[in-house]
Amino acid sequence: MTADFRNIALPAWILLPASAASILSTLVAWGTGSLWLGLATAFVAAISVTWWCERTLHDVIAAIAQIAGGDRYAALPRRIGSGALAAGGAAAEAMRQALVDADALTVD
Repeated sequence: MTADFRNIALPAWILLPASAASILSTLVAWGTGSLWLGLATAFVAAISVTWWCERTLHDVIAAIAQIAGGDRYAALPRRIGSGALAAGGAAAEAMRQALVDADALTVD
């Protein structure tokens, strides 16, 4: 299975913080004249962005795991992001709704 990435918009929820981290480290290195301080800033910024993205993914995955475990009324996070994360959230919502509909049919 091949993927066509030419028509897919870049997910801004990852792109913007990652770009901000790289710009910040470049400005620190340029402003202070210290490559090591710029590298340290890049390292700290990369860890911060990674933690933030991981936290966002964790919230979505936790809700999907609840739905897969049988909790038909688990709530997905309101703002999921864009790109594949939004598509995964939409698929999880469709799965949750199908389970609710199946329960309603069983009761009838």
